[in-house]
Amino acid sequence: AQRNLVALARSMETIDGLLSIEHSFQQWSGLLHAFRSARSSLDSQKKRLRLCFDPCNLQMAEPGIDVAAAVASLSVEEISMVHLKQCRDGSILPNVSDGGVNWKIAGKALADIGYCGTSLFEVASSTDVWGQLENSRKYLEKIGLVLSADS
Repeated sequence: AQRNLVALARSMETIDGLLSIEHSFQQWSGLLHAFRSARSSLDSQKKRLRLCFDPCNLQMAEPGIDVAAAVASLSVEEISMVHLKQCRDGSILPNVSDGGVNWKIAGKALADIGYCGTSLFEVASSTDVWGQLENSRKYLEKIGLVLSADS
């Protein structure tokens, strides 16, 4: 896996791009080890490999994991973007609200490491997707996680 990540990340040089990998249902420690090993192999090109951090995927893969500790294990330079979504009882919700991910804690942990990059709503499909996105934005604002206009 590490060799493939390195090869794919190196291929991004020709287009001045980066490879952003997202953890899905992998264990955090294993994914982080593979990610860091690949970045280390890239030497001066390590900026071409970054992580799309998704606390909801993390929570679904390892219920009860300390999301703040997972964030604290990262450097801001390792993160390409953060996915904003919510789960409850093993299901993705149609909006970001109370649930498996404590977004107040996750948001504070991201702020603590200096992350102010791209955030992407990744909510479940619904007939009222625009309303659900607005509800998600309002919820995050209510708990003090304010997104910049270009997030």
